[in-house]
Amino acid sequence: MSRKGNLKTECFNLHSYISSQEVRMAIKDYILFYHHERFQIMLNNLTPIKYRSQAF
Repeated sequence: MSRKGNLKTECFNLHSYISSQEVRMAIKDYILFYHHERFQIMLNNLTPIKYRSQAF
């Protein structure tokens, strides 16, 4: 992730977690979302994965 605040503001500040397992799953899910589903303006409104696939 390009900015440290994204995970904290988009994931942790919106939910409360009871166990460390829930936190690990939330981080894993967020990273998948961030790279595969979240459109980025700086990448011509593509996801990072789609943008990288165009480069090759």
